Amino acid sequence: MRKLGVVSGFNIVKCSNCHLAYVENIPSYSELEKIYSEQKLEMWQKTFGTNLDKELDRFTETTNNETKDWFDEVLEYVDCSGNDTKSILEIGSSRGVFLNYANSKGYDAFGTEASEDIVNKVRKHVSNRIYFVKEDNYDSCFHNQTFDFIYMEHVLEHMRSPHTVLRSLAKLLNNNGKIMIIVPNHSCVAAQLIKLNWYAYDPPIHLFFYNMKSISQMLKNCGFSIENIRSFSSYRRVGGVYTLDKYFNKTIKLINKIFKTNINTLQPF
Repeated sequence: MRKLGVVSGFNIVKCSNCHLAYVENIPSYSELEKIYSEQKLEMWQKTFGTNLDKELDRFTETTNNETKDWFDEVLEYVDCSGNDTKSILEIGSSRGVFLNYANSKGYDAFGTEASEDIVNKVRKHVSNRIYFVKEDNYDSCFHNQTFDFIYMEHVLEHMRSPHTVLRSLAKLLNNNGKIMIIVPNHSCVAAQLIKLNWYAYDPPIHLFFYNMKSISQMLKNCGFSIENIRSFSSYRRVGGVYTLDKYFNKTIKLINKIFKTNINTLQPF
């Protein structure tokens, strides 16, 4: 075990074997829920005011939207599961953007949050399809083998006990079910260059810090087999102007389908 340093009064250490880095002095569940709720609700108030419905409708109705195109890419993985129900569980639904979008596209999606205040704020905006999960106790909220697909985008790094969560989620997946997890990569170039000034070293909001080796080992230890793992850039389009990526990708997919080729599509981020 190697100490990386101290950020905001929290010790960050790294395992020499698996390269998993984490906060050594993690706050309690109740402390984390309070911190997370206050931060989220304050940010939403500044950004959206009280009109969350309007924000969700605006997102659904927009066309030139890179996040929506990314969600469409995610939903393609649900279609590939081979199951007819197309049931989705989103872990960490925040204000419900993906959850609302997936249901608008005909999927059977439910979401979760670790903050009761956030669930109470969001519930009516997503047709009561979001649940408060206390202290990562997913077993008490859902039956085994319920979902075809579980989606976690920038959530696992917030969790106090990721091993316990992953083992619980594995039980919730149907046969042929898949889980997609997106986390910051602490072996990325930016993290190597600026060290503890990297944006994701942000305790107590972020508690665990992964790279491809550490998250692969954790998933295998929790009963998952890995179908695909990759690292990609998180840059945004210059000036918020969306490029022609989605049109190129549609053409590439059509070529692959017709000519049985395997040309890689351009990535959404």
